[in-house]
Amino acid sequence: MTYSSFGETCTPKSGHLKLNKVVIWESVLCGEPEKHIRGLVTFLINPFTCFAEVLRVSDTHASEEDAKQLATFLDTMTDGQIVIGLTADEAMSNLSPALPALSQLGVDVADVENRGSFAFIVQKGYLEKTVISKVLSEEQSNTHPAHFSVAITGNNLHRHDSSGGNFF
Repeated sequence: MTYSSFGETCTPKSGHLKLNKVVIWESVLCGEPEKHIRGLVTFLINPFTCFAEVLRVSDTHASEEDAKQLATFLDTMTDGQIVIGLTADEAMSNLSPALPALSQLGVDVADVENRGSFAFIVQKGYLEKTVISKVLSEEQSNTHPAHFSVAITGNNLHRHDSSGGNFF
């Protein structure tokens, strides 16, 4: 689950990633300062162990250089690798250099506004398996941030709606 934030007052918000129903990553605003992360967070996933092998935090709110490094990371992934990405706080301000690399993976987020939110899971080389959830505006993200539930079985991705039905 993603989140976005802005304002003079601090309203508690959080985002997280669960693997095997266990929270493996969390970012919290208005809580412990060391848990507040901003930008686009990516995880390289081993599909057979469902283990996050690589964690990258790209502060694409503050740094265009982080977006360029993110693009390089995505471009150098090999076919078959699975990556999960999710926004924390604000990710769009300087994301432009990474938009082409994201788009090549089937993640078109050019229409997401500042403080909107998005999350994705892709298997490089298999555009038909891309799952993306995006919420375009800050207002919408504050009430219904981007989120999804996906089952990874070997090299297969299956998206589930809230009732457990298969989307994919």
